[in-house]
Amino acid sequence: EQDGAKVAFSGIVSTMLACKEPLASTESRFQGVITKVTSAATSDDKLTLFAGKAAVLEFVERATLEDVRWSVTEVGGRKVNTSGDVPYIQLSKAAISGFSGCNQIFGKFERSGATLRFLDLGMTKMACTEDGIIEIETGMMNALKKADRYAIKDGVLVISSGPSVLMKLNAAAN
Repeated sequence: EQDGAKVAFSGIVSTMLACKEPLASTESRFQGVITKVTSAATSDDKLTLFAGKAAVLEFVERATLEDVRWSVTEVGGRKVNTSGDVPYIQLSKAAISGFSGCNQIFGKFERSGATLRFLDLGMTKMACTEDGIIEIETGMMNALKKADRYAIKDGVLVISSGPSVLMKLNAAAN
């Protein structure tokens, strides 16, 4: 139940599966405190649950790189404005697919921690006549080829090479 910042959990049940450590003790601690929660507070990407004045549980939003359609908003420091379809990339199972505003993009990627590299990149070869599309397409491909790291903050994916921001993307609404 929730009333403003006041929160109460009741009727908590769980499956009877036997979990191995460390999950078994984590589950036990979670079940021990969830019914003691009296209030909640949010800040940025975090939800904190309190028992009285003591913070007992904290949940942090984890942004995910894969299986999200990332709409391109900036390439090489320039805002991306198109009158047609919005350029995007999508990463899934070590493969990249996307759209430059004119051509389809494809290839592979490798990720380890904040390191991100794109490999074997290619694209279809449609003639692009809309103003500015060639610049967006060229900028996207150059950014992907130079990329060596990424960060996600507040729903914005930033692809960089060293300290230089190459491209910014927003998680697209489904």
